[in-house]
Amino acid sequence: MYAMIVERIVRRAFQSLNRGEIEPVVAQFHPEGVLRFPGKDGLEAECRGLAEVRAWFQRFRTLFPNLRFEIHEVAVHGLPWNTRVFTRFTDRIPFTDGSEVVNHGVQYLRLSWGRVREDVIYVDTQTVARARMLATRERDPN
Repeated sequence: MYAMIVERIVRRAFQSLNRGEIEPVVAQFHPEGVLRFPGKDGLEAECRGLAEVRAWFQRFRTLFPNLRFEIHEVAVHGLPWNTRVFTRFTDRIPFTDGSEVVNHGVQYLRLSWGRVREDVIYVDTQTVARARMLATRERDPN
């Protein structure tokens, strides 16, 4: 039952992001929670605390306002004080020229009493860099 509830919460968080809403996601973080986005693509980060996590999500949504997630699988393990969640997803970023960048990824969450203590997102960083370049070019074609 607990795993089912956590899975539902995770899926709803991705639905919020699909609608461009970041606050429901940020609200799930513990005040000392950490968000890691490994890579060397311009979005890499290790954010600590709600202000840094919020700033990263704001930057992310500003850069990719049309990004949409498709969730393939959510696996929940552990007890309420030490829960691990693995989410396998595909994200799609459509551009005004009709092109689309597709990336596949995995998210690792560590929760304690329903609050995110750690969020690590693993994606193909070369694909993220290409999407970032296209998004920047689309916003400023000169």
